[in-house]
Amino acid sequence: TPLLSSTTTYYVAAVRSAQDSSGRLNIGTVVANYASFIGTDNGLTFTTTKPITINRCAIFGAGTGVTVNIGIKDRSGALIAQSGNINVTMAANATTATLVPLSLSIPNPDSGYQMVLLSYTGLTTLNRNSAGHTYPISSTKPMIITGGVNVGNYNHPNYYYFYNIKYSTNV
Repeated sequence: TPLLSSTTTYYVAAVRSAQDSSGRLNIGTVVANYASFIGTDNGLTFTTTKPITINRCAIFGAGTGVTVNIGIKDRSGALIAQSGNINVTMAANATTATLVPLSLSIPNPDSGYQMVLLSYTGLTTLNRNSAGHTYPISSTKPMIITGGVNVGNYNHPNYYYFYNIKYSTNV
């Protein structure tokens, strides 16, 4: 603060960034409940109750020279954010999480958002779950997973690809 010789008004704003997570933590241990299925425009539908930024997620897959491009679409299917091609070093096996760094901003609370795999290279396996979960998931949090997306089917019962989704909110 400079030396004050007259009345001066200063304004201060407080922002606290809170880190949270939504979705399934992992694929589970019951082999019959998960399987590989790689396809673009597959993923999850979700609702946000606050503006959020998705910082990272985990995927369970295998491959070499892997890149993924993950996108966020709004309720009309318009792409509002995408990661671009991210180089990913996959875990030793498809049942071990591989973290994918993201910075996907969702500025407006709304329903009908989709987090989908837009494109990929090098993947030979990408796991999803067909059982062991009930929608909605994380229903008391700012990001509520409401269903699976399978190429335009927005209420698919499977849980596709994106696990332990970490995001921040400005509160």
